[in-house]
Amino acid sequence: MDQPYAPPQSQSDLPPTLPQQMPAAIKIFGIIHIVYGGLSLLMRAFNAAAQGFITELSKTATPGMVFPEDLMHQAFVISLCVIPISALLVACGIGLLKRKLWARTGTFVWIALALIALIVETVVGIRMQEAMMGSVLDAQASAGEMPPGMDGVMKGAQTAGIVIGVITKLAYPVCCAIFLLPQKIRDALS
Repeated sequence: MDQPYAPPQSQSDLPPTLPQQMPAAIKIFGIIHIVYGGLSLLMRAFNAAAQGFITELSKTATPGMVFPEDLMHQAFVISLCVIPISALLVACGIGLLKRKLWARTGTFVWIALALIALIVETVVGIRMQEAMMGSVLDAQASAGEMPPGMDGVMKGAQTAGIVIGVITKLAYPVCCAIFLLPQKIRDALS
């Protein structure tokens, strides 16, 4: 007669286990992190370079047009500060594809930093647009080139642009938080 069942004595006695399948959210967000972060890196580097060009251009700008140099300097500094935040997102994307737990944590750090940057960018952008738009409107009104009610239309378009920009920049961090927060995602990472 056969011997009764005996539990395995060591790990080598256990049958090999199949690796846990990676949840689709990890793979999808890993790829999107790399693409979005890479594009953000390129855009921020271009923005930083363009700020110097715009500052020089502002010295020969249309009479009456105001380019607030302090705000342009702030926009330049913000662009430089966001470059490492974008690099963090790329690194987290690579980490997610390699199933590293630190990549999930890094993504939440990126979300916090991206939200802070969004707030600062929005405040500086609004101040910059108001200064520039105000100078254009004043110059056109004094020259008699402004149709009645056009200032309201221009300010409405400016506000709509700001709102659309904020919503667009909030979309990806919110999606990351929703899809990478569940415990099953954490469990799938090592």
